[in-house]
Amino acid sequence: DSRPWGMPHPSPAIDPATERMLIGSNDGVCYCWEFPSLEPAWEFQTGAEIKGTIPTYEGGAFVGSWDGNFYRLDLADGTEEWRFETDEVFMSNPGVDPDAGIVYVGSDNDHVHALDADTGEELWASDVGGSVIGSLYVTAESVLVGSYDRHLYALDKATGEVRWRVEG
Repeated sequence: DSRPWGMPHPSPAIDPATERMLIGSNDGVCYCWEFPSLEPAWEFQTGAEIKGTIPTYEGGAFVGSWDGNFYRLDLADGTEEWRFETDEVFMSNPGVDPDAGIVYVGSDNDHVHALDADTGEELWASDVGGSVIGSLYVTAESVLVGSYDRHLYALDKATGEVRWRVEG
């Protein structure tokens, strides 16, 4: 498919339940194909580059953009279900806790945000002292995240409080 412009940075995401495959691109578009046929399904235009992987959960896709917005898109047709706004770039690979219905995402605003996956409501935000551009990892009790302040943080999943941090 020649539609994605430049180098698509993130790995593709495949949602077997909805038979969709997605990637983000430097042209600011989230591209979606039927899977496994690879027929184009839909596109969603953001205002800037998409650099992070796009996780899926319960019929939705979570897209962070350099336009300062984090979106939930409907996997069936690509419509925007909600957006969470900051004034900073979203480049991290979000983590989803499927048991709690929470998506965790880091931003260049030096925070990790816990968002209700269905509504986009911010449950908490935790300052990690620097930009977050890598993958967030969700464990049974914590969200693990690396920060540009040169530390690895373990944040309490329920409150965002720092459980521990270690210098990298």
